Amino acid sequence: MNLPINLSKINPEIPFKKHSATIHVQGDLSAVDHKLLNILYKCAYEKDLCKSDFYFLKGSSIADFLGWKGKVKSEIKSSLRTLRTSGIEWNIFAQDKANEDDWTAAGGTGFIAGWLYDEGSDIVRFSLSPEIKRLLSTPNIYAYIDLRVQKKLRGKYELIYYEYFMEEMYRKNSFDIITRWYSINDIRRMLNISEDLYKEFKIFSRDCIKSPINTLNESNIGISVEIDAFERVNRKIVAVKFHVKSTDKNPESVQQRMEFDDEDLITNSNYNVFNELLSLVTDEKLANTIIKDAKEKYSSYNIDDYIRANIEYAKRAEQRGQIKTTLIAFLRSSIQSDYVNYSGKLEEHRNNLFKEIERRKREDEEIKIKSEKDTKFKELLDEYDSLSDEIKAKVYEFCVKENKFFETLSSDMKKQHATIIYDSNRNLFNNEGKE
Repeated sequence: MNLPINLSKINPEIPFKKHSATIHVQGDLSAVDHKLLNILYKCAYEKDLCKSDFYFLKGSSIADFLGWKGKVKSEIKSSLRTLRTSGIEWNIFAQDKANEDDWTAAGGTGFIAGWLYDEGSDIVRFSLSPEIKRLLSTPNIYAYIDLRVQKKLRGKYELIYYEYFMEEMYRKNSFDIITRWYSINDIRRMLNISEDLYKEFKIFSRDCIKSPINTLNESNIGISVEIDAFERVNRKIVAVKFHVKSTDKNPESVQQRMEFDDEDLITNSNYNVFNELLSLVTDEKLANTIIKDAKEKYSSYNIDDYIRANIEYAKRAEQRGQIKTTLIAFLRSSIQSDYVNYSGKLEEHRNNLFKEIERRKREDEEIKIKSEKDTKFKELLDEYDSLSDEIKAKVYEFCVKENKFFETLSSDMKKQHATIIYDSNRNLFNNEGKE
């Protein structure tokens, strides 16, 4: 195959901006498959926001990110094959409401569109489908996932919980949260556990909730998790919520990243402003002067971010043929006069963040209201089940008289309709009592 001159390099210190819809998925992936998918998506996003036809990585780099000391080419190939062919349902909790139909359409594309592993050169080439590239390139809701955590988590259950919890912390813009209620069915979908497995809740709770949560807490990954509460219906546990908080000694650094996030402005630890300036102006004294003047004039800014933004702006202007002087002269003017409108972008992002926080609060409230309604209706269904056969027969007869389509409904719909009728006309039926 045609090999690139420079292979993509992934900086493990930069968290991966992962779309919420690719966290909220249901698919038959192993822990290795899940980790490899993060590596591939991070590579594509960081290189050019998923715009290229092909991406290339060294197999040894993949092995390192997977936490393997040696190169296990056969396992990498097997995992690539799974990501290419495995069925997938994205956005399973419909949190990305703006792109719901698009994520449904993307369900037929596979996690990746294609792959090739040249074992002689130890190079992996992969591609993404057009649908996935477009959706991943501009995530509207997301979490920052630290790939270094993957090396500490061996099982897929704890890895899935970690990503869900991080996503909720970012969506709530807080590092100490009580999560939403996760129903037992929600957890089964998250972990891809079918109904015929772990039928006894005691075993399910031990192996699918408590054990992975304990592993998260023991793995020193920057968060602590406790079960906050169980929700019961007729003594049966139907949902659980968690208390999650950051144990990072310097959470402010992550907070700043949450509050200010732009592809042109976000700091990249591989990006050295002085070295980049020096490569353009070729004079150390001039490079230092530019940085010094910018610090004095824009003391309230993150100067590295500010200068980087203007450097990239100047480069794009040159590529478009918009510079009538020299690149150096244009760059100096850009930094002195803020051509990139750094302050405006900063304010815009802060406003957008505020709007996003408010939107998420509304969504959380809607989810809470729906959950409360579902719980209440489940209690009504249980109450209806406890009625005597005689009362149920009277309710059924009433339903048939009041609704000519009642007998055409499915058995589940009949029960739901009868429950509503009973609840709305208790005085009519209660004289019969219960068993």
